[in-house]
Amino acid sequence: MWRKSVSIVGLILNVIAIIVVLASQALYSAAIDSALSTNDPSQVVPQSENDSRSNNAATSSNSESFEDLALGTAVQLNNGITVSVDS
Repeated sequence: MWRKSVSIVGLILNVIAIIVVLASQALYSAAIDSALSTNDPSQVVPQSENDSRSNNAATSSNSESFEDLALGTAVQLNNGITVSVDS
């Protein structure tokens, strides 16, 4: 009888552990998706244009335009992160 109750308790603990792992993986996945979606490369503004622009980003168009940047050029994303071309 004692062994049967220990095996039932072990089974219940394993099921709870699996539920906790799946929930935490869903949380991590959502955090990664959120972090990657905030750095949209279509929102890149070259550094020289960013200095002369006002901070009113709502008036700019949201079309996807890409520009080849020279080595050493720095750009600033809308969230304030500066990215430079090193190689």
